[in-house]
Amino acid sequence: MKVYMVGNAHLDPVWLWRWPEGAIEAAKTCLTALELLEKHEGFVFTRGETWVHRWFERAYPEEFERVKEFVRKKRWAVVNGWIVQPDMNLPHGECFVRQSLYGKKYFREKFGMEPEIAYCVDSFGHAGTLPQILKKCGYRAFVFMRPHPHEKPLPQTFRWRSADGSEVLAFRLVTNYETFDIEKLKRNIEETLKSAIPDLPATMCFYGVGDHGGGPTKEQIEFIEKNRNYRDGVTLLFGSPLHFFDEIEPHRDKLPVVEGDLHPHAVGCYSVNLELKKLNRKAEGELLQGEALASMSSLAGNYEYPHDDFEALWEDLLMNGFHDILGGTTTKEGFEDFKKYIGGILRGIDEIKTDAALNVLRKLKPGEKEIAFVLFNPTGRHRTEYAEFEPWMNWRPYENGVLIGPDGEVPFSYVRPTSLVRNMTRILFRADVPPFGYSLYRFREGKRKSFEGLLYGDNRVENEFLMLSLEDNGELRVHFKREGIELKGEDFQFPLILSDGSDTWGHGVYSFEGKRNPVRVRRIEFVEKSELRATILRESVSEFSLIKEFISIYFGEPYLRTRFLIDYHDRLTVLKLSYRFPFRLKNIHAEMPYGFSVREPDGMESPTGRLLLVETERSWLGFASDAVHAYDAIDGEVRLTAARCVPFAWHVPYELQPDAEYDYIDEGLREFELLFWAFGERKGDELRFSDILNSPLIAMSSLKGDGSLPDRRSFLEVKPSPNVRVEVLMKGAGGEYILRSFETLGKTGEISVLGRTFEVKPHELKTLVIRDTEVFESDTCF
Repeated sequence: MKVYMVGNAHLDPVWLWRWPEGAIEAAKTCLTALELLEKHEGFVFTRGETWVHRWFERAYPEEFERVKEFVRKKRWAVVNGWIVQPDMNLPHGECFVRQSLYGKKYFREKFGMEPEIAYCVDSFGHAGTLPQILKKCGYRAFVFMRPHPHEKPLPQTFRWRSADGSEVLAFRLVTNYETFDIEKLKRNIEETLKSAIPDLPATMCFYGVGDHGGGPTKEQIEFIEKNRNYRDGVTLLFGSPLHFFDEIEPHRDKLPVVEGDLHPHAVGCYSVNLELKKLNRKAEGELLQGEALASMSSLAGNYEYPHDDFEALWEDLLMNGFHDILGGTTTKEGFEDFKKYIGGILRGIDEIKTDAALNVLRKLKPGEKEIAFVLFNPTGRHRTEYAEFEPWMNWRPYENGVLIGPDGEVPFSYVRPTSLVRNMTRILFRADVPPFGYSLYRFREGKRKSFEGLLYGDNRVENEFLMLSLEDNGELRVHFKREGIELKGEDFQFPLILSDGSDTWGHGVYSFEGKRNPVRVRRIEFVEKSELRATILRESVSEFSLIKEFISIYFGEPYLRTRFLIDYHDRLTVLKLSYRFPFRLKNIHAEMPYGFSVREPDGMESPTGRLLLVETERSWLGFASDAVHAYDAIDGEVRLTAARCVPFAWHVPYELQPDAEYDYIDEGLREFELLFWAFGERKGDELRFSDILNSPLIAMSSLKGDGSLPDRRSFLEVKPSPNVRVEVLMKGAGGEYILRSFETLGKTGEISVLGRTFEVKPHELKTLVIRDTEVFESDTCF
């Protein structure tokens, strides 16, 4: 058997050090590898990620030119081709597409090639939806290391298949990618041979000093040179993953098929650092919104789409999607850097969105004696949902107002403004906005018509879907009328504080079942009662923490919306939000990158995206959040993870000292929102609830425009079936528009664009290209 010896230098740009040190070490590591390539004929060095190559190019521009020759000879093997090795569970699906799009662009420009081997050896598990994304981004194979063999038994080499049927070849490192000495190198070779598939002609063994860079050493290279004939039937060859997959490609039919998530590993990474994960999710949503709004403005005319600005902002976000950043396992200094960079991303997007909106606003014409504002819908579905706006009244009291929309008068409620200043006005109303379009609203003096609203009784409020009430014993009662589900007191969304002795990664644990810290409700009352919304405050305390839940019910809506305000100080604990039901859970459908993973309710801590759907023996349950990324579920209980208060970058076997002071993650004030609802049948359009939190309608005050646009318009005619989710509208470099969607239900759907209808197969990720009035499918994501 051939053993391709893969010389590599694992280097985290950020981990136990800040990024400047990572950049410097990247340059040093690449220079060392270049020198070894020139001294040892035949030696092959494997390197991925654009950030490494960019910093090497900046530090050593002349030496970088020499690298190009080794790339041409396939001795400097470029794998992955992404900005970084990201977290492979938590990012939005489009992040993986952009990792490929912008990373491969760099390697085309610098080396005239595109990597075709995906390579994430250090990430903490991998979503089962990724094979389709990888395939459509031009990858034919994937190299990874986690989960380890003791966490998930897998063949060394296999065909990894996603739910749509897409496959990539996959190879798991059974040993670490690092060899600090010759003895470790020998052990890696033996362990690799032990797990190799006998029917294959080759396997791979990784070697080199890593974590903080380094790479293969002179001694390791010389050992391989001297031991080419390692033993009977075993030959050691310098090579790369490209050599290996070329060798086994003809034998792919012999390989077993693996479907679904490659989990678990380091389950604490799914939940630790709520603030960081919330900021990342917000930046993802804002970037997608910004591209859609800029595309809409471009379609309106007289607007230059900011391609370069978007690419720079995306690359900043993708850098911060690195697995030790988004996974929450970096130092406090690294986390503070992340917050600064996300702030810059959000500011940049705000500028683009405002500029794009102005181009549309100056084409509208409000009346003279009214306050006009516009709601933009940056998504591909018609939206009828609640929105809020604070019209500037120029310090005047304004108790008698009328809201006029494109179809006439719109019912609204006065709600509390965000500022505590006299004569400020804020209104809540149900908006109606077409896909990739806008609606103009006008607020003027006048007498409102009476309208139907929430029904109030003694300590209760209800709409057609559900009822909230305060019981005589002080408990909160939630009743979903149509589904016949009733939850009381600690059965509904109750905060559980559980002791957690695991490190930042959660090494060695797969669920959080520690001792429960006492939590009691000390206050519960109505704090808002209007025609369209009512809110109950439930305030709970532990010995060290305060948890406020502002639980709102809306007229005509099936969900409860909760704003959490938490001042958390229970160290070495995990905070769970518990929902206990008097019936059995059947399956969990967790949103993952461009799809859903269906899992058993086995009690294991697991990742989720913006949406979590729970199939029960009675009905369906839905959870949508702007911050929660992890859950566990078993029997009749669902628990969402809201915080893990552990020290920054604490890795076993280091033992915490009882008298020492540490900086703790998730300690202090945290704020996030959550939607919860029950429903009878899944239709595939449930991500619309997530849009309320993660892609809200964009409100902008109007300008005095020329009236060339009507009060309502959609800039792109898009009609997806309920199970087809449109995620992306962007303008390509050639002037075309790119529309990306995916099927959510496992059933054939369709999408119509500009009057042409396209079939969307079960679980398919579909990319459409719009050029002038023509629409056509693309087999790739580009």
